[in-house]
Amino acid sequence: MVTARQIELLLKKKASVLHLSAANYCWFEDPAKALCLKFAGTRSAAAPLTGLCNSLH
Repeated sequence: MVTARQIELLLKKKASVLHLSAANYCWFEDPAKALCLKFAGTRSAAAPLTGLCNSLH
């Protein structure tokens, strides 16, 4: 069973790559694999382009 403390510690480790928007969220870990950047025609960004994020993935 996972405790609330374990979840808290996991989220703290991953917080820098979690980006929240109004309709979705993005674990922006590898810009080379980010569909939003591919759709925009760029591979270099420090954060996702949340307007282009796919809420299904």
